[in-house]
Amino acid sequence: MLILTIRTDKPEAEVGLYEDERQLAYEVWCAHRELSDTIHKKIRAILESQGKDFGDIEGIVCYKGPGSFTGLRIGLTVADALAYGLGIPIVSDTDDWIERGIRRLKAGENERIALPHYGAPVHITQQKNRANRLAKFIDRAIFHSVYFYIRICAKCLAVLFKHFSKFLVEFQIGWQLGK
Repeated sequence: MLILTIRTDKPEAEVGLYEDERQLAYEVWCAHRELSDTIHKKIRAILESQGKDFGDIEGIVCYKGPGSFTGLRIGLTVADALAYGLGIPIVSDTDDWIERGIRRLKAGENERIALPHYGAPVHITQQKNRANRLAKFIDRAIFHSVYFYIRICAKCLAVLFKHFSKFLVEFQIGWQLGK
């Protein structure tokens, strides 16, 4: 069984190719912020180094975390897409992930979709730097400006309505007298 392994939880990403438990090829590279650009190239290169193609892959084993939020999402998305597109099983694990994953694949397991385990709650909207504080300040300033503008408009409308009502009353009286 030809198995592709993928680990992307840290700046150094890893892909491997196994024939059952026997390692055929394994590559570790510093992907960091280039992971989404390099992972496909590395998978293709590792397959070509063994004279294989994507169609030869019979299962995928992924490291599901804990680790980098973005790294795990990218790696698991690539793995899930490959598994779905090739119609092959996929499993994910944490400790001893390659050995356990290969055993699970050989036992016929298939998660269908490998989901990440971040190891902590995800805080994707948490304020992180000065730019976020500035954006929040600008949002508040815009809110207060709009609020102030609406209050002025409301006062203007109240004054206009008061005068318009007076005008309507005078117009109705004048119209009725002229009748």
